[in-house]
Amino acid sequence: MEERRKFITEETKINIDESVFKEKAEELICELFVEYVNNRYQSTVVELKQ
Repeated sequence: MEERRKFITEETKINIDESVFKEKAEELICELFVEYVNNRYQSTVVELKQ
């Protein structure tokens, strides 16, 4: 049996729960900000509170 490959195209519809997407986006933005600031000052200036 041949395995068919599916590619994402402009017509592809993806169902994403908006609240989950926003939560993950906020986490990523915070992580990137912390990394940027700490790299900029070459020391641990800020940390994420877990």
